[in-house]
Order: sequence, then structure tokens, then C-alpha cells
Amino acid sequence: MRKIIFVLISVLLSGFFGSCSSTNKLAEVQEKLPAEKTTFLDTYVHAEDGKIFTCYIFSKITRVCLLNDDGSFGSDFDPSSYEYDQNTTELKLKKKLNGGTNVHIEGTYTNPPHLILRGMASDVPKPCVMAKGKMLHEGEDYEFDFGTGKLDFITKLDVDEDSFLIMWIGETSEILYGNKIEEYQDEYNQLMLMWSMQMANNTSGNVI
Repeated sequence: MRKIIFVLISVLLSGFFGSCSSTNKLAEVQEKLPAEKTTFLDTYVHAEDGKIFTCYIFSKITRVCLLNDDGSFGSDFDPSSYEYDQNTTELKLKKKLNGGTNVHIEGTYTNPPHLILRGMASDVPKPCVMAKGKMLHEGEDYEFDFGTGKLDFITKLDVDEDSFLIMWIGETSEILYGNKIEEYQDEYNQLMLMWSMQMANNTSGNVI
């Protein structure tokens, strides 16, 4: 970053100015390029199969440690003691942990982000995807593959700073995943209600 700033200042002092249109085009191109962002995730060992999953796909895991009940960090795992599968988001530890054990994971992800939505019911094969109080649209804001459960955002989304909420129907209950939901709680509630009614109508139509 310092090198880029130095070059820009040197160009300005030399009197070589780029046009505003060129600058705007460069900004548009940079905005569309994927960017690496850092984040963390607190999750747990699933009791039914002893597995650990992350919802969004990390491009690189930088830290894995136990998470105590009071929220403090426990012992760290050596990088050689685990493997991460980006196709399923499963974190495979060589050491077996008891079901319900809390785990803290840090790493980087690509923005726009990619997620794996697990456990989606086959009769409602679409998620409800919302951000900043608005409904996002498949094909414009994201792509979704029911076969793999992979949701690829087209537009950028900061999973730590932006408010978003994703809901999908599991085999036994609704599953919610999001960040800063309270900022648009009323809007999300209304959008989820509208989406649920639409899915119910579609399902009824398929049965008939």
C-alpha cells in the first residue's frame, strides 16, 4: 500500500494526470476482483457424527483452538494436526473430540464469499438470501447449486461487517445463518415470511 501511494504522489507531482473516466474504470475493475478477507468462526463438534464444519469456505485456515465455556481460548491445534476440505467445509482433526466441544477457527476467505448450506430439505431446494434488509436474487446477487449446497455470492459481502441473513429449510427445522441481524430485524422477518409463503405455494403446486 505504501508503494502504491508513493507512486501516485510521484505521478501527481510530475504533472501526469489520468482522466477521471480512467480512474473510475480502474475502481470498477478493482471492485469486481475477488479480495482476501480475514475472519473467524466459533463452531462445535457435531454430536451425531463427530465432525466439524464451517459454513463459509475458508481459502486458508490460520488458527484452530478450543473454545472454553466462558468464551476464552483454550489450547491451540498444530497445523499438522488437522486438514480442511474446501469442497465440504469439513475441518478434520486427527484428535477425536467429544460431541458439543466448542472450537474457534480463524482464517481468510475470498470476497465475494462462498458458502456450503448443509442439511437442506429436498422439497424446498432454495435458500432465502438477504443482506442489508433487502432480498437478494439468484442469478444477480448469488448462484446456488442444490446438489452440492454451494452458494456463491456474485456481489461482495463482508461476513464480519455487513448485515446479512440466510435461511434454508432443513429436514426437521429452519436453519439460520447471518451477521448483525438485529440491524434489519423487522425487514428480515417480513422478507422471511413472504419467502416462506411463496415456497409453500410452490410446494403445494408441485404436489398437485
